[in-house]
Amino acid sequence: MSHRSKTIFSILVLWVGVSTAKEAIPVGDPIALSPPESFFMAPQWSPNGEQVAAAGPRHAGLYLIEFPTGNFTQLSDAASVGYGFSWSHDGQKIAARMTTYENMFKTQMLVSFNIIDQSRVTISEPRSRYSGVPQWSSNDTHIYLSKADKFESFSLAGDNNNPLSEALIYQKSDHLVRLNTTRSSEQSLFSTTDRITSYAVAPDGQQIAYSTSGQNLWVVNSDGSGSRPLGSGIAPSWSPNSEWIVYMLTEDDGHDMLGSELYMLHMDHDTPINITQTPDRIEMRPQWSPDGSWIVFDTDDAGQLFIQQVAWR
Repeated sequence: MSHRSKTIFSILVLWVGVSTAKEAIPVGDPIALSPPESFFMAPQWSPNGEQVAAAGPRHAGLYLIEFPTGNFTQLSDAASVGYGFSWSHDGQKIAARMTTYENMFKTQMLVSFNIIDQSRVTISEPRSRYSGVPQWSSNDTHIYLSKADKFESFSLAGDNNNPLSEALIYQKSDHLVRLNTTRSSEQSLFSTTDRITSYAVAPDGQQIAYSTSGQNLWVVNSDGSGSRPLGSGIAPSWSPNSEWIVYMLTEDDGHDMLGSELYMLHMDHDTPINITQTPDRIEMRPQWSPDGSWIVFDTDDAGQLFIQQVAWR
């Protein structure tokens, strides 16, 4: 085991688990999870916290990184397959939108990767384009598209006579919508003239954190009531106790990313906590671990993954 792996493992043993206390405290400096010579972006924790899935450069390729060793394997090298991928709730599969090119023609399809044997199953028919990114139904039997122009769902069993039947929240174009697939009824959660750029439903299902154009960060009750501003930020991710979010605040010149910092914020507090403060590094796309003890993020300028430890008291 490398020195870096031993260091991460020792800290992991000391801080395993998450308290029910409300105060989250960053511990020490971020630790490298992936080697500097490899490029990863858009990390997502597995539901059991034992792995991190991530995309390669420009969302090309899909990788599994072991936690805490940092050892990694490649699931796919397809173009843009790492954009908007999604873990199943049981942690055994990853849904993704795969793009292939043949004779200058682009084809897209929805696929599911089996994490156990690294096999791949095609879920949908090939099209020139699929609008939206895949999300899993609550029982992992279907995949539906969020951030799409219209709602579509697909059965993993390939049974079109067994449609998705549940109530869910998804992003339709630029707005959040509550949909009851059984009744085929949907309604906007709330009215806004701003474009929604990212959102995250709290683990307890009670609130939704979301950002709008211009890096405006908000929180709203899951029934659409009580929307309130949280300040500036984008790409929120909830702590497992649904009391905190971590997010990024970026700076650019309209073409290139100039800087980005990560912040934690309690839903009952007004002052965010800067957990990075590194002007020489562009930290982005943070994700809270399932046990609340770590935050993983990528570095836009270097492509290296880091983890920040979080203690609770």
